[in-house]
Amino acid sequence: MPEYESHATVNATLASAVASAGTFLVGYPAGYDESMFAEQGHKLSVKNGGDYISPRDFTVSFGNTGATVTWNDSLTLAAGTELWVQLDVKGGDGDVDVRQLNAGRVGKVYPVILNLGAPDAPDVDGIFESASDTGAHTITLDGALLADGVVTFDVPRNIVVDSGGADTAVLTFTGTDEYGVAVVESITLNGATAVQGKKAFKTITGVTSSATIANGAFAGPGNVLGLPIYLSDADFIVTEQEDGAAATAGTTVAGINAKQTATTGDVRGTYVPNSTPDGDKNFSIVVIAEDANNTGGTQYAG
Repeated sequence: MPEYESHATVNATLASAVASAGTFLVGYPAGYDESMFAEQGHKLSVKNGGDYISPRDFTVSFGNTGATVTWNDSLTLAAGTELWVQLDVKGGDGDVDVRQLNAGRVGKVYPVILNLGAPDAPDVDGIFESASDTGAHTITLDGALLADGVVTFDVPRNIVVDSGGADTAVLTFTGTDEYGVAVVESITLNGATAVQGKKAFKTITGVTSSATIANGAFAGPGNVLGLPIYLSDADFIVTEQEDGAAATAGTTVAGINAKQTATTGDVRGTYVPNSTPDGDKNFSIVVIAEDANNTGGTQYAG
């Protein structure tokens, strides 16, 4: 039985060409089965070609007999291409060899406390206050959270857009996440009904509109809080706390384990506390993580 590793590598030669959105199957190395692998963090290397990472360039689903790789890159892999797939193992940096126990019945996970701080109350126009667009399609940032040309949120959180009337333009926001990585999200106005964004931003550096805005659109931070690490399943929350005491359950969305677009959810996951943030209440959650160092997949940057 092989010693426990942080990853397992599979060598394969493609029997037929694989275009974007195409799939191919790779087997498991001896001593491994589907229960042992993490959802993301995998790598793929093409002989005499490039290196790729999941879920940006490909995704992996694990079955009884092997792993199905879905290729997302625009490059078509020709028949006969030799490649190596490095499959990330759950908790590969730990010191417990689950295969010394009963293979397939024991997996390694880690309890982690995520401190979400005491977020300020949502600010409906903290990004921009009353935007009208008659053709320029660039919206001026003029909300209260603007400083030196950049809107900065107190904690990583979502964007909420709204309008004073029947506007339906798509607003595209550019900014960064809490690690300084570029993020782009598109949110469609729904008249005078507020629309919640899905991605957690730390800063906003620009906004554009797809069409005319006639009724004064506005946008600001919401109460959907970003998580600092990848949460693979919303059911992996152990406990929720508000000001150090047990809290009524909030709403959790797991991180997106797929190639990002301008409209997909957050790469790490989000949490909405049951009590609306007000700058005073302090929130934290304890979660089970397959890898406490995993900060999620590659952000969509346009």
